[in-house]
Amino acid sequence: MTFRNPGRTVAAVVVLIAQTLIMTACSSNTIDFLYVATSSQSPGQISAYEVDHLSGALRPLSGSPFTVGNNPIALVASPDGSSLYVVNQKDNTVQQLTVGSDGKLASKSTIQTPGTLPISIAIDPQLRYLYVLDTYAPGKTYGAVAVISLNADGSFGSLLNDVVGSCTLNYFPVGTLQSNCTVVNPGISPTAIAVMEASTYPTTIGSATNYQTNVYVTGINQNTISSPAFIPAGGALYSFLMTGSVASGASTPTVSFALTGTVAAGTLPVAVTAEPRGRFVYVADQTENQMYGYSVFGSNLLQRLNDSPFKTGIRPTSMTVDPRGLYLLVSCSTDETVSNYTIDPTTGDPSATMSATGATGPGPVSVAIEPALGRYVYSANHVDNSVSGFKMDPSTGALSLTQNSPYPTGGGPTAIAIIAHGDHPTVSLAP
Repeated sequence: MTFRNPGRTVAAVVVLIAQTLIMTACSSNTIDFLYVATSSQSPGQISAYEVDHLSGALRPLSGSPFTVGNNPIALVASPDGSSLYVVNQKDNTVQQLTVGSDGKLASKSTIQTPGTLPISIAIDPQLRYLYVLDTYAPGKTYGAVAVISLNADGSFGSLLNDVVGSCTLNYFPVGTLQSNCTVVNPGISPTAIAVMEASTYPTTIGSATNYQTNVYVTGINQNTISSPAFIPAGGALYSFLMTGSVASGASTPTVSFALTGTVAAGTLPVAVTAEPRGRFVYVADQTENQMYGYSVFGSNLLQRLNDSPFKTGIRPTSMTVDPRGLYLLVSCSTDETVSNYTIDPTTGDPSATMSATGATGPGPVSVAIEPALGRYVYSANHVDNSVSGFKMDPSTGALSLTQNSPYPTGGGPTAIAIIAHGDHPTVSLAP
C-alpha cells in the first residue's frame, strides 16, 4: 500500500487512538447512573447523570431529561438495574422505564394504582413484587398498599388481593381488614414505605425455596390501640410480612402478604429505612426532629431500641442506610443538611460522627447513596433545583463535597434513584 501523505496519516491515527482512549476512560469511570424525578414540568421529567468513580462528580447523560407522567414523586430501581419505576402522583400511576447499557431510559409499561395520591414505592429484593403506598384506599380516608407482581422483563403483572372471609380487595389497607370489609385501627396520612430482606432467608425445605420480606409503612394511627399492646393515637409504624415459596421447577411463587403489627412512632413520621442485614428499622419524625429505632425479631415483630429516640437536625425529610449497613444518612430541610450516623452493630443505636454533616442546597427532600462503591452520597434539593454530592469516608463516615457540587436539575426535584453501571458490582455487606 502506498501512502501519499504519511505525516497526515500518522496524525490521524494518533487522534483516533486518543479519542478511543478518552471514550474508554469515560466508560470505565462511570460507576453509576443517577436519576432525579422533577415535578415542575407537565408532564414530569427524569434528569439523568453519570457518576464519575474518581471524583463522584455528575455528568448529564446524553438525551436527558426523559419524559414521564405528571408529578413524579418517587423512584425505585429493580435489583438488577434493568428497570426504573416512577410514581406519577397526579396520574395515580406507576411507570416502568427500561435502563439501557448507556443509562438511557425508555418507557415500557404503566399501571394504575387502586387508590389515589400514590406517595411512595419500594421493591422486593427477592420476589418480583412492587409495593406502592396510596394516600387513600378507593373511596376511603385511610391508606393502602398496592402489591404488584412483576414479569420476568420487569413489566407489570397483576395486583395481589387481600382476602378475609367474604371480603376481597385488590389492595391491602393500612390497618386490619375484617371479613365484612371494614378496617380496624386504620392508618391515615401514610407517608413512606420501605422493605427489608429477612436475615435468615431464603431457606430450602424439601424441594421448595422459601422467602420472607418485611415491609414497613409510616403513617398516623387514627385510634388508640389497646391490644395486644397499648399504642396511643399518633405517629405509627406498620409492619407487613410478605412470604413466598417457589416449588422446584416452578417460575411463579406462591405468596402471602399480611399486616403483622403496629408500633408507636412519634408524632409525624415521614421517612422509614431498613438496615440491610435485617436487624434494625429507623423512622424519622418531622415534628419532633428525632428518629426512632427498632429491632426486628420473629415474624417481623418490632421492639423499640432502648435508647430511642435519637436527635436529628430540624425537619428531617428522608433517610437511607449505606449498602454495608454501617451508616445511616438523614436529610433535613430546615437545616439544609445531610447528616451521617454510625450504626452500632450490636445495639442498632445511631450516633453522629465527626465531620459527618454536609451542607446541601435549600429544601433537601431525598437522600441516596450510590451502590457500586457505597462511597458517594447525593441529595435532591427541591427549592433550588439541584443535587448536592458528597464523598463519604468509608472508615469514619465523614462527608465532603464532591467536585463541582451542586449539580443543576429540572424544576422541582422530588426523588433520587441510583443504579450501578453494568461494569461495576454493587457493594456487599461488611463482614
